[in-house]
Amino acid sequence: MPAWAQIETAEDAARATNAKVVDLVASDNRTCARLRDGTWTCWGEALLGDAGAVASYPRELRYLVPKASGCGVAQAGDVVCWGSWGDGTSRPTRIDAQRGARVIGLADDRLCIGTSDNHVFCRRRKSAWQPLPYDDVVRLGVADNRVGLVRHGHQLTLVQYARDSDVSKARDIGLPARTIVFGADTSYVVTRDYRGVAIPDGGEPQGLPGLPNAVHIGADPSARHVCATDKGGTVRCSGQNQAGQLGTGDTANRASFELVPGIAGAQRVAVGAFHTCALTTTGEVFCWGANDAGQLGVKLAEPEPAAPKGRQKGSFTRANVGESPRASLCTIAKKTAPVQCALSPVQVAVP
Repeated sequence: MPAWAQIETAEDAARATNAKVVDLVASDNRTCARLRDGTWTCWGEALLGDAGAVASYPRELRYLVPKASGCGVAQAGDVVCWGSWGDGTSRPTRIDAQRGARVIGLADDRLCIGTSDNHVFCRRRKSAWQPLPYDDVVRLGVADNRVGLVRHGHQLTLVQYARDSDVSKARDIGLPARTIVFGADTSYVVTRDYRGVAIPDGGEPQGLPGLPNAVHIGADPSARHVCATDKGGTVRCSGQNQAGQLGTGDTANRASFELVPGIAGAQRVAVGAFHTCALTTTGEVFCWGANDAGQLGVKLAEPEPAAPKGRQKGSFTRANVGESPRASLCTIAKKTAPVQCALSPVQVAVP
């Protein structure tokens, strides 16, 4: 997904409770949920050309990266893409002759797959597939200039690409990693012993304050915030918060991870540019942050005059499914006017 991992953990937990939703991913201004029957349902910007439209993708897609130009992996191991990565339409189309893909990672200008025989191939939009010299990769994460590889034995390798190039340099990171995801300029790792770790571009690993017992972590190259779930089933977020994407009830930034109120049993978190969603073990989906493209999956009622400024307690209200929680107005980068946002989690009625 952004690249993601632990999809099998999410599915196992959801299926154990007969949940409708078994996986959740996000990127940019889009969110997608994988349903128990194997199909995907997505909402947000430009999925079918209209903001807020709901799109469905078939059960053949085992993995999906929710971008307007996105890709997935079909059950047979084919790589299928749409938008500019595909045939220019919203229809998933098989690309090239790559088969046997197990996992996939996608950024704006780089696509990587891990195959069933444990090889890794990457390509840019206008380049041919290039193999990476690793044959034991079980999970991967991708950004335009970075690829993270979690190998057998939980060994973590970071591959750094020169800008707009296929020339790469790899370094092994001395962390036993469960998964890796990428933010705008930082890599985030959950270690085998459930520690959250940040690796700034060109820097060394450092622990994430306020994040004990991390289970799953969510970030995106389009975002300046990061969120995680822990063993207690809570969600904690850190970073920029101009659209309420931290879920703390206000728009104050946080330098360390802070609890998102009102969510229990969280086992997965998905991060977009200015929004966040969480999936619980019972299959409930909650989202918060900007909703200008419908990326929260709910219709918000007319907004309050202005969002609370600075660090405040805020007022958490868990809206019932079918109700329209009241929006706030938030100011975010590159938007000429304030946008509707939810400063606290709202429950999504997944189609």
